[in-house]
Amino acid sequence: MHKPLNLIAFSARRNSNFDDMKVDADLVKNVATLAQLQIQDSDLEKTITNLTDVLGLVDQMQGVDTREISPMSNPLDATQVMRPDVITESNQRDQFQKVSPNVEKGFFLVPRVVD
Repeated sequence: MHKPLNLIAFSARRNSNFDDMKVDADLVKNVATLAQLQIQDSDLEKTITNLTDVLGLVDQMQGVDTREISPMSNPLDATQVMRPDVITESNQRDQFQKVSPNVEKGFFLVPRVVD
């Protein structure tokens, strides 16, 4: 069984200087378990280095003053144009079922694919 990730301690470390944060084998193995990833022992040191580099970049970006930079546009700010919910086609089920090989009581019958 894996240890629960201490999010409070991780958050406190994240909000402090990156130099205080230590990415070690235990942290990588714990996060890998939580993410259901399999990391081979032979890849552990490379994974620690890569994760340390990524977190270093994040720490560097957090140090940039962005107060004077206006936000970029966001597609979630757009309004979705909605069409009226009206029926545009008639029911053609009988016509489609005439060419179907297997029909019973208005339903299409298909071969079973899951046992």
